[in-house]
Amino acid sequence: MGMMKTKRLLTALAVLLTLPLAAEYENINLARTTVADNLWDGINRNNEVQVNNDSIRILVEGFEMRGHNFGACPRVGDVDGDGKVELVVSDGKGFVWIYPLGPPGKQRVIKPARFVRTYVGDAATIGLADLNADNQTDIVLGNILGVVGYLRNRGKGEFTESDCRPSLYAITNPIPLLQLDRSTLDIGSFSAPLVLDWDRDGRLDLITGEGSYSANAVYLYRNRGGSGTFQLSKDERYWLIYGEGKEQLVPAVGDLTGDGQRDMIVGDRLGNLSLYLYEDRPERAPREKYLLSNKGLVPFADGVPFTSPLCRPELTDWDGDGDLDLLIGTQDGKVLLALNTGSAKEPLFAQPAALKALDVLKPLTVPAGWRVAFSWFRHGLMPNNGGYLQITNDVDEAGQNVRFVRYAYMNEYLGMQPYVLIGGNMALQFEKTYTLEMKARATAVTEIEVMFEFEERGRGKGDTLQQDWPKTYVRLKPAAGWQTIRKGFKITSRYGNDRVDVGNPNVVMRLRIYGRPNLTCDIASISVTAGGTITSDEPAPAAPKTTPADTKDTKDKKN
Repeated sequence: MGMMKTKRLLTALAVLLTLPLAAEYENINLARTTVADNLWDGINRNNEVQVNNDSIRILVEGFEMRGHNFGACPRVGDVDGDGKVELVVSDGKGFVWIYPLGPPGKQRVIKPARFVRTYVGDAATIGLADLNADNQTDIVLGNILGVVGYLRNRGKGEFTESDCRPSLYAITNPIPLLQLDRSTLDIGSFSAPLVLDWDRDGRLDLITGEGSYSANAVYLYRNRGGSGTFQLSKDERYWLIYGEGKEQLVPAVGDLTGDGQRDMIVGDRLGNLSLYLYEDRPERAPREKYLLSNKGLVPFADGVPFTSPLCRPELTDWDGDGDLDLLIGTQDGKVLLALNTGSAKEPLFAQPAALKALDVLKPLTVPAGWRVAFSWFRHGLMPNNGGYLQITNDVDEAGQNVRFVRYAYMNEYLGMQPYVLIGGNMALQFEKTYTLEMKARATAVTEIEVMFEFEERGRGKGDTLQQDWPKTYVRLKPAAGWQTIRKGFKITSRYGNDRVDVGNPNVVMRLRIYGRPNLTCDIASISVTAGGTITSDEPAPAAPKTTPADTKDTKDKKN
């Protein structure tokens, strides 16, 4: 009796799992829209500095995986060699943004940013330093992988070649990574590097925080190489601060007491900003000889501690009054400023406020439920791209108004080929013919690939339960002018009679638009209906070429 009840429960559960989540694909007629910040200038609609964030699942409390947004990491330095500093910010999606700055002041002018056209890794953090002694400021990179890389300054603040490389994901010309002994330096996860001459021996050293749960710290790796080179060893690793159970440690370095020594402010996952000061304590163990003293939370003028989860600090004299102010990157991608209202020897910071700048690129109207992404779920790294969507209107060849969504790449940055993801799904029947219809036009597009995919379980060899995601591809060739393209397709079960799922599969739809980086693809409507015919993707055979002799023979036969 118990066995029968269990079987009935499992059957009922299987039926529930196969019920459609949506009656049809979400908003493929573009009826619903939403307004989104156009952050491609690094500024939101409220005239605040803001870059991308990205949600990543991390281990918290030692046992639970939970999604957290990773956002901005700000640094200040002269990266274009003009003698004036810029605001440089990395973001959660692996972009680096460069903002020109006006002269120091409390209301300092910040101009719209440009982004470096490459991918430096998810949850990116950065530092600025001249790594190869060529008098150019390079960008030091940390990310989710726990490695430390760098982008070499090629002059005037250019960090990539015309092919958008080096890139972390590139097989040829990848981002170079620092080595530890004879292997790639890997601190575990979520590296947060800075490069500076900590011990004042004339050689740049590596300082890095890490993000692994509980047993982390901020470390100093002393450089034993010569000028413009790095020679790092486990034998020369020292503690700068103990994590003491904190996670996602991101340091900022500066002299906060006026004694000429290096101090540190460190952000963490919970949003605390902790203060660590240099104190001369010669009795320390060899590995602790550079250890800083924990002085608790950073002091703020109103006595209220500031918290912002996954905050990333930077110390710089923003207003030019001779003391260090505090920049804070937040998990939503904003950059905040806390001016030092104390002194160079006793800092006291005002409550942080968002950095202000004039928004040049106005908000985008986008179709609700649509987005551009490398993948529809996170399975490791998620390489970035410049793809964006925008609802707009135009007049077709017949003089009729057409409302459509445009797909293109900002600054012609293709990156890794992304998908256009459309929400919802439809319950489709196996081996039944359906027709995909799309009204579209395009330039520099070679193909629109429409992928239909569903989850399926079945019995494999040895009667083992297996899971698969069968795919059906429909390929469309859009023209420069508006046209309605129709093509038939079927979906097929991989397992056939061995399929264990009940009912029709819920099938999702994704688009991939192939072409040159300067492409534009306009889509006015998409529909999926029952019926139609299947046509081959193969092009029709070309007509045989005629020669003058062939033409003459034809004329003779007619005569």
